[in-house]
Amino acid sequence: MAITTSRPSEILTAAAGLLQMSVGDLQTALAAQAERPSPADPLLTRREAAALFRVSRRTIQNWQDSGKLRAIHINKRVCRYRSSDIQRLLDTAA
Repeated sequence: MAITTSRPSEILTAAAGLLQMSVGDLQTALAAQAERPSPADPLLTRREAAALFRVSRRTIQNWQDSGKLRAIHINKRVCRYRSSDIQRLLDTAA
């Protein structure tokens, strides 16, 4: 975005717009960083998560759909679950 005016009020408005864009870009980058798995926090498949809970894979999918369990989407068809999220859910269930 280029500033093409010499009026102070328009310059301030343009600068505020640039600042908001920068804040939005920063928030997007932070959200993307939060999605990256840590090597210390391995990712589990739906089958592995279901085995830990002794439930069906469909139940894990239902928990994901309801927001009870957060999934990391690898692509359109593949998702994984953080072991820390699984452990947190196991701790609350016990």
